[in-house]
Amino acid sequence: MPKVARGDSVDSVDCNHPCLGTTTTDGMSSNVKINGTGVHRKDDASVTHLSGADSPICVATHTPTIATGSTTVFANNKGVARKDDAYNASDTVASGSDNVFAGP
Repeated sequence: MPKVARGDSVDSVDCNHPCLGTTTTDGMSSNVKINGTGVHRKDDASVTHLSGADSPICVATHTPTIATGSTTVFANNKGVARKDDAYNASDTVASGSDNVFAGP
């Protein structure tokens, strides 16, 4: 099972575009915690960062949000985000808790 992601820049995000290699998670639950940090969930965003989708010179920014998350584990009625889950852009969650995991 994949590691569960946490918000507040605790876990990393692979940007998968030429402007920036990585960024971090941002949005999170205010009352469901993993290792002391709010869990990252469907519709939670990464940190705003440069995007190559709109310009090859990387002047545009975007703030992608988790597209789906888990379909079986929820926090605040939203699927929890896990390592390798996709944002609504080319970005993917790159890390998560070493001791909390969630199924599909």
